[in-house]
Amino acid sequence: WKSRKSVRVGAVTSRFSVFVAPNTMLGKDQASTWALVRKAVIILWALYVISAVLSETAKPPGQPSSRNGPPSITRNGNDGPSQNNFNSQGNFRGQGPGSKFTHKEETCTAGEQNPISAPDEHCDVTSAFTYETLTFTGESTGNSIDTFVVLPQGYDRNRAKPYKVVFSLHPAEKKSETSMQSFFKLMKWRLDASMCSFMQVPSNDYILVYPSGGDRCYVNSMDGVTSMAEDNVVKDVVPYVLKNYNAATENNVCFGMSMGAYGCILFGLKYPQIFPNVVVQSPGRYPRFVEWEELISNEGPKQTSFSSRDFLLKYVFDEASYDSYDLCTVANSLQAGAAAKSNFVIFHGDKDPYAEQVDDIIGCLQDNHVPLKAFLVNGCGHGDLPMCMVSKPQHTCFIQLMDAAISS
Repeated sequence: WKSRKSVRVGAVTSRFSVFVAPNTMLGKDQASTWALVRKAVIILWALYVISAVLSETAKPPGQPSSRNGPPSITRNGNDGPSQNNFNSQGNFRGQGPGSKFTHKEETCTAGEQNPISAPDEHCDVTSAFTYETLTFTGESTGNSIDTFVVLPQGYDRNRAKPYKVVFSLHPAEKKSETSMQSFFKLMKWRLDASMCSFMQVPSNDYILVYPSGGDRCYVNSMDGVTSMAEDNVVKDVVPYVLKNYNAATENNVCFGMSMGAYGCILFGLKYPQIFPNVVVQSPGRYPRFVEWEELISNEGPKQTSFSSRDFLLKYVFDEASYDSYDLCTVANSLQAGAAAKSNFVIFHGDKDPYAEQVDDIIGCLQDNHVPLKAFLVNGCGHGDLPMCMVSKPQHTCFIQLMDAAISS
């Protein structure tokens, strides 16, 4: 928005210059006096301009600027789907005075008793795993799907005992989805980082599958065309892996971070037979990590189609479909005992701006008798959680619980 209080600095300065210009017919003392007056007026004008600029930049987050219109707030890194994450008071959710966690969580002491050191940042994942990159057409959706498949060294296609599978769902990719090559180039560093941690898991005899999810929240759009990300994973990727690899058909694992954490909890609740073991870091309760009212109240950062409000409301969500993907709605719709044999594990930071949403998820899972272990990591936020907790006891608990999930 343009300000109605436009200031023509050049014109005003020009007028002051004419007003205070010394008259060449005046005496030396008078000319000197006029010169001082001119300097004083220019200094006062400069101070006025500086104070105006500072008053604009000092406004609290979320308050519109009279010059530039409302800010488009985004977060650094892949900290959840691209969306303005301020609430109506301009504060991050789950932070600040009055923020608290109301549901019981686990105490992690394993790291104090038998700590596991942080993964080597220069670890050689190729020494323990073999990467495959593939693209295939989903039998259910007909979509072209890009996927990493990570195999253990010595993988045997004909081994009598099939390999457990870890389906790993990545955080939101905030760059526009383009080609398969771009997916592999953009996301390999993330996969490498995960595999460096997974190298510490004693049970290294498994297949890891890392499908492309873009910024689509792992949901099916209301138009049935724009996004079939839920079906891409559940009805395309899973059957493809079971058909083409020596993969176990039960007790497999879903691991995810941020948007991927949301996807894993969603799939674990809706498809407990396929994803009975869910281990996640930094989830959110809603597909776009904001309530419906917040989603429709601002245009979004528009880094991708899925971070544009107008695009989402036209093709992807109406209020009913968005509510159907609220994880508490999904948990509350569970039939009695449907997830009784499941195991959910959540790690989250106390400085996570989505902390209240995580607390909601924990409460909804507990209320619906979903087996759950939840761990609060002090001093950690959202996107930084994996690296933040490597020096804390929760890192050891994470490795041990991943091992238990893969070995189950």
